[in-house]
Amino acid sequence: MEYVTLGKTGLRVSRVGFGGIPIQRVDAAAARELLDAVRAAGINYIDTARGYTVSEELIGQAIEGYRKDFVLATKSMSRDRDSMARDIGISLGNLRTDYIDLYQVHNPSPEQLEQNAAAMADRSPLSREELEGMERVRRELGTNFCRRCNYCAPCTVGISIPNAFLFHGYLSRYGLADWARDRYGALSAKAGDCVECGACEERCPYHLPIREMLKKVAADFGA
Repeated sequence: MEYVTLGKTGLRVSRVGFGGIPIQRVDAAAARELLDAVRAAGINYIDTARGYTVSEELIGQAIEGYRKDFVLATKSMSRDRDSMARDIGISLGNLRTDYIDLYQVHNPSPEQLEQNAAAMADRSPLSREELEGMERVRRELGTNFCRRCNYCAPCTVGISIPNAFLFHGYLSRYGLADWARDRYGALSAKAGDCVECGACEERCPYHLPIREMLKKVAADFGA
């Protein structure tokens, strides 16, 4: 497989990418088989969008545990700050990741494209409020946060530990409580199901107190 640098992003992507529209027609098992073949072929660039119905979700499930092997691109039809922030949160949850490599405005009109380009050209410094917000999150997290590396898996009772922590972050920090509760509620095993065997903590390369962190998640979600 040949790889190229994607524009000015510095991202190294396969010359052949995977488009996320057709995957809407298959189930989760077939999607996993397909993405396994994509990975085996050396294709690392995946393009999807919020507008492609279940595409993000199927891709997120299929590449879980292999996130670092892919460059993920997705898009939003939103045109204002609040709606875009909400879409980004949903995409992160669907894709089961805590970062998106390339986030795009989906199908903008010429006027909207010019408006977005102008915003990108704004080099004004962050406001005092923004800086204080960043510092507050930094103090709260310290080094005690999940990097979603998934080395803790498999949980003996089936808890998706990284996702439990991801949804808790949306509940406690990002103002997406309703969305977080909905997503957390869909998990087959909840943080409260933890039997405190400690196997996850033995595998965690960051030595996180996962059992105590899960107790916090369970308390805040009520399950």
